[in-house]
Amino acid sequence: MTSYPVLIAQHRGWKAAHERLMGTRPRHLPSRAALPPPKEEEPVAEKCTPELTPLWRAIVDEVCTAHGVPAAALLDGSRHKEIKAARDAICFELSTRTAMTLPEMALRLRVSVGSVQRALRRQRRRENIASGVIHHRNTQILELRAAGLSYSQVAHRVGVTRSVVSAVIRSRRIRDEANK
Repeated sequence: MTSYPVLIAQHRGWKAAHERLMGTRPRHLPSRAALPPPKEEEPVAEKCTPELTPLWRAIVDEVCTAHGVPAAALLDGSRHKEIKAARDAICFELSTRTAMTLPEMALRLRVSVGSVQRALRRQRRRENIASGVIHHRNTQILELRAAGLSYSQVAHRVGVTRSVVSAVIRSRRIRDEANK
């Protein structure tokens, strides 16, 4: 066991080495306690008039009206189905109609960048289902598989992964068994 005086000497040596390598805080800089507290800003909604409303805010209002969701509900991080669908639609509209980056969208909607990415993926999937792209792809997968091609060959021809091919075939089997 090391004695107390030896530990003190070691600490002084480490402290001196740390100051030599890292430097010390200049004495002329104020400490955090001396800085004044930050000023609270007024909410943006009260400053904006209809003619000065930024495009992103107009998109948010438009989508919220279409989905019947209050704009404040989007910012509280709720995961309710209707609110999530509205948030997905807002992310999709912001990505197509503005030049906003994903971090900018996340900042304005008060969510993470990953949440924006997932929202865009979900909304694109909804758009593809509504336009019939998914149905056409699934039909093509089932036809090629029925023609005797392997999962890998079907995936290569359709342009999807093997897991998508197996999921489409599995869901068709489950649906056919349920209809028997």
